[in-house]
Amino acid sequence: MIFNKLKFKEMILYFSNKCVDDPHFGVIKLNKLLFLSDFYSYANTLNSISGATYIHLEKGPAPKEMIRVREEMVPSDINFGEKKVPGGFPVYKTTATRQAVISVFSPEEVAQMDRAIKELKRFNAEDASDLTHKWEGWKLTRPYEPIPYDMVFVRELRPVTDKHIRWAKRRMSKISA
Repeated sequence: MIFNKLKFKEMILYFSNKCVDDPHFGVIKLNKLLFLSDFYSYANTLNSISGATYIHLEKGPAPKEMIRVREEMVPSDINFGEKKVPGGFPVYKTTATRQAVISVFSPEEVAQMDRAIKELKRFNAEDASDLTHKWEGWKLTRPYEPIPYDMVFVRELRPVTDKHIRWAKRRMSKISA
């Protein structure tokens, strides 16, 4: 997977703009939105949107490139500020200073980003983190290890049956077409 810094930056802006009214939107939830979008895209097309490397952290998957890219984006594209949330993780609010350039994304990529937003809409950072802890890719990696994109196809650890193999072959033929 090749990291596409432009798309990654625009994804951050897209989520920051779309989630501006979400009181729980901060860095942790942003990490989960990026992860879900990239992995959903990979599941459908065998290509992620940004090509970011997601690593296993205590609070769930996070892009390895986030700190470096975030530093490049402050203050011209985004700002960060801490907000205390009673009984939950602190929210490090992400605020965009400009609109995302949507034209860098395909309609399918935008659909995957919107799908992630819809899925996490009602979640706070802690709930979003808990959700990603259920992904087999996170469960099967150790702290700070990369989570392989192919793990999106692993649902739960159980014996593989002929039915699973037939499903996988049909899925791969559709993706290859």
